[in-house]
Amino acid sequence: MRYSIPAAFVLLLAIPVAAEESGLEGVNEFPKALGSFALFLLAAGSAYVILRRLFVWSRNWQEEEIKNQIMTYYKQFRKPLLLFHNIIMVVATIVGGIHGLLLLNSEYRVAVYSGVAAVVVMLILCASGIFMFFKFRPVWTKDATKGLVKYVHRQWLFSGILIITLLIHLATGGE
Repeated sequence: MRYSIPAAFVLLLAIPVAAEESGLEGVNEFPKALGSFALFLLAAGSAYVILRRLFVWSRNWQEEEIKNQIMTYYKQFRKPLLLFHNIIMVVATIVGGIHGLLLLNSEYRVAVYSGVAAVVVMLILCASGIFMFFKFRPVWTKDATKGLVKYVHRQWLFSGILIITLLIHLATGGE
């Protein structure tokens, strides 16, 4: 039981290698499908970010009825969407990492480098998000650490870098 997750991970990585050695067709489709799935998960996990931004921007609107309606939706869906966001983004990071490991020796070097950069940014965002969600003690009680982690996770710089690296990855032959 203790080694079941690492063993499953190694078996998952070995499937395409064994299939390629056996001469099966469509071996490269599995890693590419994982990349597409990771991209879909990233898009789905962004629902919380969209709702949060809509709520923040709506506070400046003049129309009270729309502002109140957005605030009602935000209060109603914030907690379930936050949990959904956290789970989906962790799964997207894992799936994207597996996709990258399976295609690491691809002939498209720019796609490999941009994919690795995207996974690194996803890992930074994922680690800071997990840190914020679980409020790890005793580090979380220090205001400087708490502020730095929130700043890293909530700023638009890493999200922008992630989007740019994914666009480069897709444009240069990555799947």
